[in-house]
Amino acid sequence: MNEYTVLKVKMPKTSFQNTNIVHYLYIKEHDRYQPTPLANQPENLPEGPSLFVSNLPIDTTHDHLKYLFNHLGCRIQQVFFHFIQRQSYKENINENYTENETNFKDTILFVWKRRILKSGSWAIVEFLEKQDIEYILEKKNHKKLENYVWGQNIPKNRVQELGFNHYWEHYNLIYPSHEKLQTSIDKYMAAFYLAEEKEKRLRKRQRTEPDEEGFITVTRGGRTGAGRIDEGMKMQEKKKEKYILHDFYKFQKQEGKNKKLTELKKRFEEDKEKIKEFREKKRFKMYS
Repeated sequence: MNEYTVLKVKMPKTSFQNTNIVHYLYIKEHDRYQPTPLANQPENLPEGPSLFVSNLPIDTTHDHLKYLFNHLGCRIQQVFFHFIQRQSYKENINENYTENETNFKDTILFVWKRRILKSGSWAIVEFLEKQDIEYILEKKNHKKLENYVWGQNIPKNRVQELGFNHYWEHYNLIYPSHEKLQTSIDKYMAAFYLAEEKEKRLRKRQRTEPDEEGFITVTRGGRTGAGRIDEGMKMQEKKKEKYILHDFYKFQKQEGKNKKLTELKKRFEEDKEKIKEFREKKRFKMYS
């Protein structure tokens, strides 16, 4: 812990706690190419000057950190929370992950408007200027936070409240209106069909274009097209019919004969009508 600088922050009073409890944040300068817990991919981390902040309060949001460091006269650019880093890391190591899956994220109806962190969570805070980090790491400058209470400068209604209102909002989001639900479903299906169409085009291109080594990729759905699948289904049906006993009973034979006789009569009448039409048009020659 010697490499960390301790930042003391007073927590707001509660209905069961009349005094301001002191919470300790552990901060240090973060190097973009230094692995962080659960996220060792440099491309996911901020490029500018940044601080690694550990032991965050469970109600921490972007605005909590923004107004905390603003109170010290420093401006932040963005915040990378640990759960975002974990998600990005999983996506990078998952071989089955495709870019098409990102299209589905915007179609999901979230049931929580504010995320509650786990105890001991961390974040990487990127600042606009390098000198801001140097200023924060100087313990003598922490006197400005002696009377600062966590989240005190955040404008009203900017961050969703916790407690009863938090769970009441969650309950309402669980049961969305029919219009919102239908809109979400439509967006999801549109993204699904788009991803499916892209995958089909990719497979089709892979079947016709050789790769860098000159090989044609064998993909699903090659020569076994829709037409060949239909032919296979018809062959299976014919095989099944071979094992069906159509004229096993006497009444079945009689019904079959009657059906054939009816068809013959029908065809005979149709032929008579055709001959009659030909005679009327003088195109019919009996003994030619």
